[in-house]
Amino acid sequence: MRPSEQFDFRRSRDFGESFSGLFEFLRISFKNLYKPLLFLAGPLVLILGIIYAFLVEDFTATFQTLVSGNMDYLDNIQSIGLKGIVFITGYCVTGAIILGIICEYIRLYLEAPEETEQVTVLILWEKIKENFWRHIGNFLVLNFSVFLVIVPFVLLFGLVMIMQLDALINILVLLLLFSAFIYACIYTFSALSLFPIMRTVEDIAVIDGVKRCFYLIKNCLWATFGFYIIIGIIQAIIGFTFEIPHLVLEVLAEMSVIPQNSDTVNGFGEYGIGFKIAFIGTQVISFASGLLFNSLSITAYSMQYFNLVEQKEGIGMMEKLEHLGLPETPAQEQDEVEEY
Repeated sequence: MRPSEQFDFRRSRDFGESFSGLFEFLRISFKNLYKPLLFLAGPLVLILGIIYAFLVEDFTATFQTLVSGNMDYLDNIQSIGLKGIVFITGYCVTGAIILGIICEYIRLYLEAPEETEQVTVLILWEKIKENFWRHIGNFLVLNFSVFLVIVPFVLLFGLVMIMQLDALINILVLLLLFSAFIYACIYTFSALSLFPIMRTVEDIAVIDGVKRCFYLIKNCLWATFGFYIIIGIIQAIIGFTFEIPHLVLEVLAEMSVIPQNSDTVNGFGEYGIGFKIAFIGTQVISFASGLLFNSLSITAYSMQYFNLVEQKEGIGMMEKLEHLGLPETPAQEQDEVEEY
């Protein structure tokens, strides 16, 4: 019996090796990951997609009301506010579960790679429940920490505009601020992308974890950001294929190919129930696929974390050196005998 194929996280990789290693791990672990994503995150993603579709419909109805000059839009605003709160809450919970699935699976993989075939949906769910609030915090740090960079720069931009400097100096200062803003956003995001898997694997405190993120990213910013850009482009291309049906329906609607009912609302034509269902359905598919495919980026962030740890600290190399000369385990010897 040939031993199951295993992936080595704890090793240093260059750009090409990181890229190929990511898809190698996904190939090896696909059947162990798609079930948790489907059964744990899938239902929430679908519900969230439906809320998103109706939220877009409310925004469209409000816009049509304002364009028509009708000021009776209070009900729409209240509906948008309520659905918006539910959507943001659901988005955070669903995103945290997807993040938890990837991080907890990788942690289990590191602890016993030969036993990952036995990792079930129930085992992962128990791990996620055990550390649920940690994964919520990790998700918030990953997705909203950049806003902490935005606030001071917005204040600086406003201050420059108020100062009424000479036109040329004003432009130069604004360009300098804009460049610094972009760099700060890239640096902050690239550093804190390591935070979720770090907290899962190292069980580190929040402040210490943030400091360690910036330590690991030092002198490795552009290689990390370049890797993320390539993965983001691939993810966007894959996600775009699921948006095509919705885009086709939008184009057909704009070209007036789809017949409308004779009744109008605020001067705008109404489509039939069949088209509405198809339109909402394609919106749900587009949104749900985009959210689920975020697992690709999360896995890339996790892989880059191990890459940087190995480059800075060589943990994986030290573990291999410690095991040199040690006798093989009975399981390994049995595998070799059976294979022979």
